[in-house]
Amino acid sequence: NYVSSWRKQGYTDDPRKQRFENYKTLEFKDITGFYKKNTAEKSLIITVAGDKKSMNFKEVEKFGKVIEVKKKDIFRK
Repeated sequence: NYVSSWRKQGYTDDPRKQRFENYKTLEFKDITGFYKKNTAEKSLIITVAGDKKSMNFKEVEKFGKVIEVKKKDIFRK
């Protein structure tokens, strides 16, 4: 399916090869620059799953509004 999809997009070779080469020269300033340009002003949703007894909610609340949900509210049988 991947190869068929790539061919439909005009690729004659695996496009991941070029991405991999680009990653070799990637620097942290490139990542932070991308973040500032494309993400910084947008809302984010951060999901934390785990035992709430092991979490410091005061620290988590520093990142924004915390909404606690139960497992049954997310996963249906």
